Amino acid sequence: REERLCKSCDTEELDDEFHFVMECPNYDNIRNKFIPQKYTSVRSVFNYCQLLSGNKTALLNLSKFIKVSKMA
Repeated sequence: REERLCKSCDTEELDDEFHFVMECPNYDNIRNKFIPQKYTSVRSVFNYCQLLSGNKTALLNLSKFIKVSKMA
């Protein structure tokens, strides 16, 4: 478990997809730019699933978030 902790922040959270997309504080600025606040205002698994099953625009913005955050 210790080897799977997020190396981008100091929250000692697991570095999984949910943490990356919804929680990691190092990506807050990028997240706010690309992911609508209706998904991130309450950072829950439900909202994460809603985002992943969202409309085409939401998924396109999610892909932009991923691309830009990996370049940061």
